[in-house]
Amino acid sequence: MPLTKEQIKQLKEQLKSQVSHLPQEQKAEALKQINEMSDKAIETLLSQQQEQQSQSSEETQNNIFRMIVSGQIDSIKVSENQEALAVMDINPISKGHLIIIPKTPVKNSKEIPKSVFSLAESLSKKITENLKASSVRLETSQQFQEAVIHLIPIYNKQLNINSPRTKASQEELESTAKQIQKEVIKLSKEKEKIKLDKKGRIIEPSEQTQKEEASQSQEKPKPKKSSLKKDKTIKLPRRIP
Repeated sequence: MPLTKEQIKQLKEQLKSQVSHLPQEQKAEALKQINEMSDKAIETLLSQQQEQQSQSSEETQNNIFRMIVSGQIDSIKVSENQEALAVMDINPISKGHLIIIPKTPVKNSKEIPKSVFSLAESLSKKITENLKASSVRLETSQQFQEAVIHLIPIYNKQLNINSPRTKASQEELESTAKQIQKEVIKLSKEKEKIKLDKKGRIIEPSEQTQKEEASQSQEKPKPKKSSLKKDKTIKLPRRIP
């Protein structure tokens, strides 16, 4: 369907706004070309732009990250939340290297939701505890027109996203994933002592406390009686006149 005169005018104005940042001479030449473009040329240009946008959208839908999120490509999942999926990198920089992929495509790191970074923080703690890493390096990267997060465990030397990679087997990756997934349980430093009463029954903590308080009250020293004797009144015999 041919464009109307009003639509052609609007498109020319959009094109003019796109060249407004050019140096004065280039800008003047570009504006001259836009003004001289025929209606047919404007329609052809619009058709080309729409085709490029369609191809870009299709590439985004079919890139490897979208296929991992949708399950079209097998991956070793470590964890996920509503906004992101964390999987093992098949060519890790170090043991436990994870990629965290936003479930909705994100073009740059500034657009990554906070909940995605929350997942990264939680997994970093597990990597440190369960894999005994000295630290975890968090880096964002642009791949396949998307922004993702890399968690790179650091052991005995500093690493980054450009460090050499290694090829890990499926078994190695699955084993490492299970290690990371273990819950971090912190044991209390003070172990509770189990005490028995005279009949061999376990004394509950609350009952033990009550008994200890009662025992302490019984052990309180009784107040000593004063060694000073009360003064006795000496009665003298009645004097007879």
